[in-house]
Amino acid sequence: MNVVYHLLFALWGFLSGSILFCKWVPKWGMQIDVCTLSKDGNPGASNVFIHCGIPMGTCCLLLDLFKGFAPTFAATMLLGSEGDLVPLVVVAPALGHAVAPFDGFRGGKCIAVIFGVLLGTVTETWTGWILVVLYLLFFAVVRLRPNRICSIVTYSLFAATAPLILFLKGQFPLGIGYFLLAFIALLRHLRSRA
Repeated sequence: MNVVYHLLFALWGFLSGSILFCKWVPKWGMQIDVCTLSKDGNPGASNVFIHCGIPMGTCCLLLDLFKGFAPTFAATMLLGSEGDLVPLVVVAPALGHAVAPFDGFRGGKCIAVIFGVLLGTVTETWTGWILVVLYLLFFAVVRLRPNRICSIVTYSLFAATAPLILFLKGQFPLGIGYFLLAFIALLRHLRSRA
């Protein structure tokens, strides 16, 4: 029965991840298409902040965080972080956002969704904070530019460190899930035009 529950949480994560709030909320609320206005065409929170302002950007950021957090946190609370299907539950919201089947398979870069997923697993491990530290380091201190390069370096280092730490702690399912999150983000950023 645990398999069924894991699959249901993964489905919830994938479907919620597939809703591109950063594209549709500004379009419905302000008649602004951030994908058309932005250089990279990405339906992401940073583009909403740039083209729609702080209130709309904050709203969309919170929605993207929540769609990664809710299914992952619920699954973690009810099922724990052990089991062969945990990586699927962890990666589902980001995968849904990346492929966006409800939006012509033109998804986003998954940054906010991944942070939401990591927040959803915070009761099981602190390792997700590595991504926060890396982003702050390369965005604000070292200041890698353009942002695409900052994200590529950040996710590459996250993929190399966080899963290793989780493997050493014996948290193999979360380690695999974290690696897959980083892999999806890297693919999305490598394919980005800006």
